[in-house]
Amino acid sequence: MNKHIKKISFIVIGLALSLIVFISIAFGQKSNDKNNDSKSAEDISFANVDIDLGSGYNIGNTLDSCDWTYFGSKNTLGFQAALVYSTYPWSTWDASDYISFDNDGNAMITWDLNSLKSNLDLNAKSFYIQIVNHDSSYEGTNVTCDVKDITIKGDDSKLKNIVNAKNTMRKLTIENSVSEFICVDMTSSGLKTSDLKDKVLSVKLKLSDYYVNISENNAKLEESWGNPQISENMIKALKKEGFDTIRVPVTYFNHISSDGTIEAEFLDRVEQVVDWVIENDMYCIIDVHHDTGNQGWIKSSAVNYEKNKDTVYSIFVQIANKFKNKNDKLILEGLNEAVNEKTKWYNIPLADMKVMNQWNQLFVDAVRSTGGNNTNRYLLVNTYAALPSKECMSAFKMPSDNTDNRILVGIHCYFNADNMDNNFSIVKKYSKKYPLVIGEWRFGNDAPYDKSLVEKFLSYVKEIGIPQIIWDDGGNSGKELYNRKTLESNYPDVSNAIVGK
Repeated sequence: MNKHIKKISFIVIGLALSLIVFISIAFGQKSNDKNNDSKSAEDISFANVDIDLGSGYNIGNTLDSCDWTYFGSKNTLGFQAALVYSTYPWSTWDASDYISFDNDGNAMITWDLNSLKSNLDLNAKSFYIQIVNHDSSYEGTNVTCDVKDITIKGDDSKLKNIVNAKNTMRKLTIENSVSEFICVDMTSSGLKTSDLKDKVLSVKLKLSDYYVNISENNAKLEESWGNPQISENMIKALKKEGFDTIRVPVTYFNHISSDGTIEAEFLDRVEQVVDWVIENDMYCIIDVHHDTGNQGWIKSSAVNYEKNKDTVYSIFVQIANKFKNKNDKLILEGLNEAVNEKTKWYNIPLADMKVMNQWNQLFVDAVRSTGGNNTNRYLLVNTYAALPSKECMSAFKMPSDNTDNRILVGIHCYFNADNMDNNFSIVKKYSKKYPLVIGEWRFGNDAPYDKSLVEKFLSYVKEIGIPQIIWDDGGNSGKELYNRKTLESNYPDVSNAIVGK
């Protein structure tokens, strides 16, 4: 081969190699772009997240305090109403369910008259409306009841006088916890009980001339588990203590109407506490707390999800709208510790653990839909019951999100001396996959703040590199970390270790 041929050969080979390198780079870049486009948040660890929650404190048993004996806003228990049916001659007591009035004084009673127990052959005498009072302060006073609407499914001309009773307004005097009746006379209708059995009677009532101090009731509830109300001085003291993050657990079921509307006064109170935390340059986390858990109404089960998803979505949206203009120091958290219908904390069916993923997706979608600063806000979602077990972690799926790397994953680490090593090996494994936050931790009531256990726990946290937020009940048990009345730590050495002093 002469030198000219050799030269041409080298040029050809050089061009070929350049082309191969170019093609490799081009296709490699395309492949990488494709991978990046489809990259799931499943691959994001805390090291990829531009946030530092550091050491945190849970102000437990305050805004999450609740009364398990009732569901709904406190003032819905003040007054209830029922429909009562009577025959001539009288045969038996026949009444609808007692329905509570909502925050605005509205009540809707729907009565399927197939349930009537009165003698079928006796003549209908009347329907009555009666108000029941559960607030002793109204004894001997008047309230106004306005019959806004009456409808009858299966109506006929003989029932016309019932329908015409709408727009009836009466002053009713409360005596011995009940009012006198509003009567709809049916004696001239010629109807018998048997004629009513296929009908459904609906009555819409409006109650006025009464007042319930919702803010006062909420303040009492906030103190009901032995803690003072959260104050600005308390927040400042926690900042001085060295905490970077304050988690404010919030329970809503005592503060919502029958359609899931949250009391404006209660949301204002939550906002007041949030503002104090943010103004003191700490991160603030608020969640939906005792609405979940063993006694909660929101469960991690398919049946419960279908039953309550619309109401829960509405609650998420209301919370998100309230806080959409807060800065990035506020983190919204979804459901706290959602368990299934059988309140399983171990041996949990896989299907129920996966329902938690649906709740988390619902939460993310609801918050992002409100826009404002919520578009890019950090959100915190939990595993089933916030458990850090291998089963719950493997069943967990990161929610889809239009905003990159802005979802944190919460776990609650109630470990003990015997299982700490093994549990932290699981936490360490999944911390490489998810941006984990230990949203709650503490040791058992026998030694909740054992210094050696605390130091061991914190050494694991430091090694893994994830935030931790200590749980504190407060109250008067003598086992609270922080005395919220004196604004001093009951265990200064432990507090100092937690905040890294």
